[in-house]
Amino acid sequence: MSPATPPPTTVRAELEKLLRPLVPRDWAIIRWQVEPEQLAKTTVVLKQSRIEPHTAAPIAQHLTHMVVTLVSAHEDFTKAEDELDLHVLDLWELLEKLPIQINVRSAEKVLFAKRYAAYDITVEIDTEK
Repeated sequence: MSPATPPPTTVRAELEKLLRPLVPRDWAIIRWQVEPEQLAKTTVVLKQSRIEPHTAAPIAQHLTHMVVTLVSAHEDFTKAEDELDLHVLDLWELLEKLPIQINVRSAEKVLFAKRYAAYDITVEIDTEK
């Protein structure tokens, strides 16, 4: 009997697997583009936004565009701003050091779930079919 073939992985699942041991233990990671009604801790949300052919690579290579959202659980915006100022560049650096082909493009301040301060960090990941 041959060994079982591992289930296929997705870019989003791989990104979560790589980030989970690197972010602080008291942070949550949400792999899907959902907006929980209540946040209890700093949260990273992974959103896949677009896939396109990689123009500078061989056929079957793609650029997967993702948004990695860092959300403060503080509803008091002064506390949220301080927390985000402290951690947004830390998360940016963690993303750049991952053992995958990833380009961090920008971080933009946004409102998450209509009440939480957050940063959307835009990344491009080289992927293969």
